[in-house]
Formats: sequence, structure tokens, C-alpha cells
Amino acid sequence: MRPPKDIIPGYPIRLKKRLGQHILKDREILRFIVESCEIHPDTTVLEIGAGVANLTEGLAMKAKHVVAVEIDPQFQIYHKRLLIKYPNVSFIYENILDLNLENLEQIREARDLIIAGNIPYNITSPLVMKILEGSRTFRHMILMVQKELAHRFCAPPGTRNTSAITLKIHFLCEPRLLRLIPGDVFHPLPSVDSALIRFIPHCQTPLTGETRLVFFRFLDAAFSQRRKTILNSLGSQLGTVMSKKDLAEVFQSAGIDPGKRPEAIQLEEYLSLFDTLQKMGCFSSLPAFHKKKRVKNL
Repeated sequence: MRPPKDIIPGYPIRLKKRLGQHILKDREILRFIVESCEIHPDTTVLEIGAGVANLTEGLAMKAKHVVAVEIDPQFQIYHKRLLIKYPNVSFIYENILDLNLENLEQIREARDLIIAGNIPYNITSPLVMKILEGSRTFRHMILMVQKELAHRFCAPPGTRNTSAITLKIHFLCEPRLLRLIPGDVFHPLPSVDSALIRFIPHCQTPLTGETRLVFFRFLDAAFSQRRKTILNSLGSQLGTVMSKKDLAEVFQSAGIDPGKRPEAIQLEEYLSLFDTLQKMGCFSSLPAFHKKKRVKNL
């Protein structure tokens, strides 16, 4: 009898599709990820999604400490073997979306922190945003993500692949596409190809706290009807506080063509438009722009 397809030969585990579990088996790509992390002797690495710990070992060989987060405890058999050789590794069996980094002593006290991992693709966007918006600073983040999403993250603002999350990411960091990864280097074979991205956080951003939250809601509103013009997209969201005619005048005074589509407008133009509308009090009476995020602290 043939073994079920979701069991890896030689691995006494059953991979779970609902958790997006795929094992990276290519050693050259594993080495490339470790090298891309640019680990220093005093570096602490937060690894997201340790799995069978094949990347964890490469990180542990160079880092001062590796804090590996894995939601599925079935992988402990591999982790225990690794701990015999690498005492500088700590494993945490929790959902990374539920984890507060400030509660982890190794992360809190790290002098040089980087983040790495081959993350489940179904949580990529919320996970990336939680880390980038979190209070814990880090040097950079190296993540394996779905290729299509990588192109969206790294698209220059104002181009065809631009979306609201593109602008949010460029607002918070500089994303760089390092390498495309074919699906046949994973087991089991995924239905999509992947890509490796480096996220380098900006030292400062022009907006913080509640104002940044409102700006990000403003971007979501701008792309709520991306097939329509920016005037129609924002007009439908701001209709209770401003007519489309008045909004068109605001666009024109800012030097922005109201007939453009949302993806054709630069981040700097959105910031300028947001500043103008905020000074006019357009967001203060709209609860949707101030609603709390339904996410947990990272």
C-alpha cells in the first residue's frame, strides 16, 4: 500500500493542508536564505514556522540565538534532536499571530534582531503588517511568500500591481525581491511558486499612532473600488461629509487627476491628499476610519 501523499518519506509526521505546511527540501536555497539574513555574531533570529528545522539549523550555526516559533507540536521530534547540538535555539509552540514579542526575553533584549521564515501563505498579509506595525524594532526581515503576493508587495507605487497593502508596506519599509522560488523545491508540491523578500524598515515614518491608522483606512477606502476612478472610490466612502464635486476640487488643487484609477497614484500624492482632507475634518465624523483592528499584539 502506498503511503498517503501528505506523509513525507522518512518523516514520521502528517503535513496539514489547513496550516499551509510545505517542507523546503532544496539545500542550496536554504543556504541562500541563511546568507540573505546577513547574520552577525551578536544577532538574534526570530524564525517563523520552524517545521522540521532544516532552516533553523542553518540559522543556529551563525546566530547568537534563534527563537523559532512553530504552531504545530508534531515537529518536536526534530527540534529535540537539533537542541542536542545547538543549545542556542529556543522553540515556542504558539500561533505567531497570537504572540507578543515584548513578552519574550530573548527578543526583548536582543541587540541585533532579524526575522526570517517560510510562512504559511494564508496569513502572509496580516502577519507582515503586524510585524511592520509592531513596537519591536529589527534590522530586516527575510520571508518566503507566494510569488503573486511578492510582486504586489514589491511593486513600485503607481504601477499596475499596486494595491492598498503595497502602499502600506512602502510606507513602513523598503521591500526587495531577492529571488523567485519554483514549487518543485517543496514537499508536497504546492500549487503556486514562491519568492524571497527582504523587508528593511524605515527609521522613521511621517505618521504614527492613530493618525497612521486613519491613513491606512484611507488607503483601503481608495482601493475599495479599484476598477473605478479614485474620485468614485473615495467619493463613495466620503459621501456623507463631502460631495464628489467638492472632492474633485480638492484633487485638482493637489495636482491629482480625479479620473485616475487608485493604483496610478503615488504614495506621496496619497499622503498629501490625506493631509488636506484631514485638515478639513473629513475623517473625524466617520467611525469606519477610526475602528479598532481585530488583531492581537505581536
